[in-house]
Amino acid sequence: SPDTMNHASSHTVRELVEWYMDKRKAEGLGENNQNEMRRPLRWLIEETGETASANAINTAQMRVLRDKIENRSVGTQGTSVPLDQCQASDPSERIKSDTSIRYWRYIKDLFFRAADDHLIAANPVATLTIRKRKDEDTLSPEPFSSEELKRLFSLPLYAGYRSKARRSEPGNCLVRDAHWWSGVMPLYTGLRAGETSQLLP
Repeated sequence: SPDTMNHASSHTVRELVEWYMDKRKAEGLGENNQNEMRRPLRWLIEETGETASANAINTAQMRVLRDKIENRSVGTQGTSVPLDQCQASDPSERIKSDTSIRYWRYIKDLFFRAADDHLIAANPVATLTIRKRKDEDTLSPEPFSSEELKRLFSLPLYAGYRSKARRSEPGNCLVRDAHWWSGVMPLYTGLRAGETSQLLP
């Protein structure tokens, strides 16, 4: 089991993946990130076979996996369809490079940690990276205007509401709970909604 993995024995890919997942959970990785992490780790198992020896994985094999992740079709996001069946037929249909970089980062982290802990003899992904594509459009949302911010913070949630069950009606109740912070945190930190929702008190 992942808990009893030692440096002397050879481990399967499945055992290595479970060891890594347990490690990240113990570090407090959020549920959303865990779900995202499971996807590329599942692709790793698909590519190598779950009973294959982790020490048998080579750079050529991982290069193929990296290229498949980079060529994943945008229309198959969030599905459990095998990676081989999710390949884009046209470059314009590929997932954003930021997304493929994020997926690849989990695989790289797994192998770097495994090599550091001497669970594998060599790191097969040490020289493999995914770079941001130059041809991608970077779309940034327009910042809120002063008027929009005034309208936002004049809502009952910030100006005072009737009760916790009636937050949309004006009143004298004002509690700085998760609802209140969900608008304030992004304003002062630049965090996205998904990132804010994962914060612990």
